[in-house]
Amino acid sequence: RRSDESLRYLMLTETHANSASSRTAAFEDYLNVAKSLGGDLELNQLAEGHLVRTDRWVKGRFEELKAAASPDELQHWNRLVSQKLLTELKKQPPESRLEILSCLPRLPAVESAELASLQELGTTKNPLEQSFRLKRIAQSQDPATCNKANIALAELYLAWGRESDAAPIIQKLGKNWPGPPLENSDELQSSAIAWPERKLEARFLKRRDPVLPELPVEIVKNQDSAYAHWTFSIDQQSSKLQSRDENGNKRWNWDLGELPANIRDYSQAEIAFQGHLAVVAFKTHFVVLDLLKRENTATLRWWKALVDEELDDDQLFQMQRFGGNPFNVRVLPPRRDIFGNVLLVNEEAIIYQFGQRLIAADPLTGKPQWMREDLRPRCQLHGNGRHVVVNPPNTNSGFIQRTTDGETVRVFNLPRLESQVAFDGTNLIHLRGEALSRVLVCRNLVDDEVLWELPCLDGTQVEKVGRDELALLSTDGTLRIVRLTDGKVKIQTKVDPDGQRKSFKVYRL
Repeated sequence: RRSDESLRYLMLTETHANSASSRTAAFEDYLNVAKSLGGDLELNQLAEGHLVRTDRWVKGRFEELKAAASPDELQHWNRLVSQKLLTELKKQPPESRLEILSCLPRLPAVESAELASLQELGTTKNPLEQSFRLKRIAQSQDPATCNKANIALAELYLAWGRESDAAPIIQKLGKNWPGPPLENSDELQSSAIAWPERKLEARFLKRRDPVLPELPVEIVKNQDSAYAHWTFSIDQQSSKLQSRDENGNKRWNWDLGELPANIRDYSQAEIAFQGHLAVVAFKTHFVVLDLLKRENTATLRWWKALVDEELDDDQLFQMQRFGGNPFNVRVLPPRRDIFGNVLLVNEEAIIYQFGQRLIAADPLTGKPQWMREDLRPRCQLHGNGRHVVVNPPNTNSGFIQRTTDGETVRVFNLPRLESQVAFDGTNLIHLRGEALSRVLVCRNLVDDEVLWELPCLDGTQVEKVGRDELALLSTDGTLRIVRLTDGKVKIQTKVDPDGQRKSFKVYRL
């Protein structure tokens, strides 16, 4: 709230482009905003989206001021930063200090403070992020700061065991390198240049340093898509959505940093393609990417959060004591409920639920085309290019709507929850009958028509495999892989029967 009040004041008194004195006054005001921002960012652990947007706003204003300033003004501002902010930052832990420094202009005093914070952290915490920061500081216009950053970067590489990466930096430092010279430095440099990228990644992943794994992104079934045989994943180290073609070659990527920092849950991600658009659905939000704008980088068209954003200010935070000090509290964000999900359909609309609304949005602009407002939160959405199946929670009924105009086609009743197996578009797969007459049924809910049936023994366990197959495990140990489209058995084999087995899982290799 402090940062919001400061920003309102600045937006009313912004006259920094007229003269040197007004620019300096504006710079001091922005420093105060950054200072209050830093305190709020530390307390909220970068969890609130409006603070991150404010952070970017202040950072942009700093860049505008720097572009209009003279060298004398920059030197004066550098002293202001040192006097007003960096002294107080020394009282904070290095992690919080780095977050605050990141929203300040790249002045020598800021770079020097950032370097000192990184050295205080050591080489054990977030080594990859440290290397990125050190490489940026090594481009400083201050020779002393540049040398210190290169020394710290070389020491970081040596701590990882990456002598081939440290060798060219040490050679560049020459007599400024405080440590012993590396043996066979020429061979190390040549091997670093000739080393393929994948071998370098593999060597880095074998290190004992903690490395976040890549998160897989599941492709929604779309047989007409040119990306049907591609693989997609989220690189948590670089915060990018990456794509590889059928040959394993890296293709386009997208920077997740374009979203507010409070959106951090990238698990359970799915991706679907509609022409030149890619729709990526995460647990708490979804994004629409355009693949035509640039060759190797996707462009964000629009995005939508699926969490409750409308909270009262009085209910905004809950307090938690930490550190054993009764006067020391940490402000935590509230638990935000997931209010909806997204159903990926055809090129005419993207249909998603938020709260009690079912919304069909234009794929290019996100503008609503039609809306239904009487839904229960957290409905299950299924369907295809023509119809949407809406199944409210904790009920055995639902309804079907057309995707073109939102008209209700029919209302239907579902079998008992324990007999339901899976949805495949507008088709429901469920078990029917008892004992010897047990049958697996695939029913089209739009026409109320049975598409196929498959007899199975009583006690058979059924699990969905990927998007288009089922796995059936009978009590006698018979395992069958069945196609969802026609119910045909693709694979049948035997496994060890186990009457105590309560569940099983089949993985595609």
